[in-house]
Amino acid sequence: MFPTFSFCLSLIFALNFVQNTITSSLGNETDNLALLKFKDAISDPNGILASWNSSTHYCNWDGITCGHKHQRVTELDLEGYELHGFISPYVGNLSFLVNLNLADNSFNGKIPDELGRLFRLQKLLLSNNSMTGEIPTNLTSCSDLQVLCLNGNHLIGKIPIGINSLHMLRTLQISTNNLTGRIPSFIGNLSSLTYLSMAINHLEGNIPQEMCSLKNLTFMQLGENRLNVTFPSCLYNMSSLTTIAVALNDFNGPLPPNMFNTLSNLQQLYIGGNQLSDVSENHLSGDIPRTIGECIVLEYLCLQGNSFNGTIPTSLASLKDLQYLDMSRNRLSGPIPNVLQNISVLEYLNVSFNVLEGEVPTKGVFGNVGELVVTGNNNLCGGISELHLQPCSVKGSFGTVYKGNLTSEDKVVAIKVLNLQKKGAHKSFIAEYYKGQEFKALVFEYMSNGSLEQWLHAGIVNAGNKRMLDIEQRLNIAIDIASVLHYLHLECEQLVIHCDLKPSNVLLDDDMVARVSDFGIARLVSVINDTSHQETSTIGIKGTIGYAPPEYGMGSEISTYGDMYSFGVLMLEMLTGRKPTDEMFEDSQNLHMFVENSFPNNLIQILDPRLLPRNEEATIEDGNIGSFTPIVEKCLVSLFRIGLACSVESPKERMNIVDVTRELSITKKAFLAGEID
Repeated sequence: MFPTFSFCLSLIFALNFVQNTITSSLGNETDNLALLKFKDAISDPNGILASWNSSTHYCNWDGITCGHKHQRVTELDLEGYELHGFISPYVGNLSFLVNLNLADNSFNGKIPDELGRLFRLQKLLLSNNSMTGEIPTNLTSCSDLQVLCLNGNHLIGKIPIGINSLHMLRTLQISTNNLTGRIPSFIGNLSSLTYLSMAINHLEGNIPQEMCSLKNLTFMQLGENRLNVTFPSCLYNMSSLTTIAVALNDFNGPLPPNMFNTLSNLQQLYIGGNQLSDVSENHLSGDIPRTIGECIVLEYLCLQGNSFNGTIPTSLASLKDLQYLDMSRNRLSGPIPNVLQNISVLEYLNVSFNVLEGEVPTKGVFGNVGELVVTGNNNLCGGISELHLQPCSVKGSFGTVYKGNLTSEDKVVAIKVLNLQKKGAHKSFIAEYYKGQEFKALVFEYMSNGSLEQWLHAGIVNAGNKRMLDIEQRLNIAIDIASVLHYLHLECEQLVIHCDLKPSNVLLDDDMVARVSDFGIARLVSVINDTSHQETSTIGIKGTIGYAPPEYGMGSEISTYGDMYSFGVLMLEMLTGRKPTDEMFEDSQNLHMFVENSFPNNLIQILDPRLLPRNEEATIEDGNIGSFTPIVEKCLVSLFRIGLACSVESPKERMNIVDVTRELSITKKAFLAGEID
C-alpha cells in the first residue's frame, strides 16, 4: 500500500513541476516577444536598446527588471532616452509589469487600451511625450495603480469616470494637455491621493466640494484653466496642503479673512492672474488676509495679476521661510512694510505696478537690485541708489522737508512745509519762526551731509552708501553740539531749552560742522528774581524715548538738566554705535548702564567697531586695545566719562554745560598734541 501511495505523490509533484516549467517557459516567451514587438515600433537614435537581442536574456536588457521567482518582466524603465515612435499594444502582454516608465521621450499616437490588462501595474509614467487621443477608460482594471503621470502630452477629452475606481492612487498628474469639461466630483473618492495636478488644460466650472474629502492631499495644482466662481470654503480646512497653485483662472471675489488659519503646513501658494484680491492671474479682489502670516512654513507666495487692494500686511514678516514673493499688478497701496527686510531668506520680491508710496527699505532683499522689482509705483522714493528712485522728502513731526534751489542767490536750501491739519503744527511753527496766511513754511540752509543719525546708523538711509566717522570727527561734533547748548543755556537773552536733542536733529554741513536743528518743542524760559517762568506749556512728556530724561516721565518741569541728559546719551551713542532704544536694552538695562559696566577698563568691548583699526576688530573678544596709541586711549576714556557724567539719573548730579565744554576743549588739545607728536 505504501509504495503505491508514494509513487502517486511523486507523480503529482512531477506533473506540477512540468506544468510550472511549461507555464514559466510560455510566460518567458510571451515577455520576450512583447519586448521585441515594442522595440520594432520605435526609433532608437542613441542605440539604447542595442542590448535587446537574442544573445542576451531579456532580464539583462537595458531598462528591464525581472522578478526573481519566475523571471518575468516587472519593470520597463526607459525614461529620457529620446525614443521615437508609438507604444506597441504588445506591452499589454507583460502581465507581471508593476512599473512602466516611458517619460521624457517622443512617443506619439494613442495610449494603447491594452495597458488596461496590466492588473499588477502600480506606476504608469508617460509624462512629456506627444501622446494623443483620450485617456483610456479601461485603466480602471489597474486597481493597484498608485502613480498615474500623463502630463505634458496632447491628450484630449474629459477625465474618464473610470479613474473613480483607482482607490490606491496617490499621484495623479494630467497637467499640460488639452483636456476639457469639468473637474469630476468623483475625484473626491480617491482617498489615498496626495498629489493632484490638472494645470494648463481647458477645464472649466468650479472646484467640486467633494475635493475637500481628500484629507491626505498635500499638492493641488489647478492653474491655467478656465475655472471660475469662488473657492469652496471647505478647501481652507485642508490642513494637509503644502502647495496650492490656482494661478491664471477666472476666480473672482475676495478670499475670506480667516482662510489661512488652518493651512498651517502651506509652503507654496500660487494664486496669481485671477480677479481675486489674493490669488495671482485670476480676478480676485479685496484685502490680502492678515492671517496669511500664520502659514509659517510658506516658501513661495504668488499673488500677482489680481485686483487686491488695501495695504501689504505686515504679518508677512512672520513667514521666516519665505523665499519668493510676487504681489505685482494689483491695486495695493500704502508703504512697503519695513518688516519685510527682516525675512532673511527672501530672495525675490516683486511689488511692481501697484499704487504703493513712501520710502523703499534698504536692507535684506531690498539691497539686491537684481532680485527686487518696484517699477510702476510712481510715489515710491529712496531705496538703494541702483533703483534710481526719487529721493524721499524728510517728514518731521509737523511737516515735510524738501530740497530746493534759490535761483536768485544760486543757493541750495531746505524748505519745511508744515502740515496745518496736524495737531500742534501751529505751535511748532510759531516756535520755529514765522506765521503766514494759508501757507506756512520755513527755509533753512541746506545741510549736504545729512544728519548725524545717518552717519552713525548708515543702513537706515542707504545701505549702498557706507558712511564712517573717525574719532576726531566724533570729538569735533560733540564740541559743536556742546557749544550750541552753551549758547542756548547761558548766552541767549532768554534761556532756551531744546527738549529734543538726538542724532536725527543734528545736521552736518559741507565741512562736517554740526548744527542743532528742530526747535519745534523748545522752551523759552524767563528768569525773574531767580525764578524760572516758562512761556509755553509743559503738559506731557517732552522729547524722544531714550533721549528724554527719566524725570520728564515723572511729571517734572523741563530744565537744562534734561538737555544735558540728552547730550550724554547722544555722546554714548556716538561712541558705541548703539541707540538707547536698542533691543539689547531690556527690563531695567539702558545705554548708560551698558557703558558704565565696561568703564574704564573694558571700553574696547563696547566701542563702535568702526572706530577700531581695520586689523584690530578681532581683538575685541580678549579686551586688548590693540594698536591704539595712549593718547587715543585717553581721548576715548575722557569722552566716555563725559557721556556718563551727563546721563546719570539724578538731574543735579549731571555735569553742567560749562564743565562739559571745558573738558571737551582739553581733550581735543591733548588729542591734537598727541597726533602731532
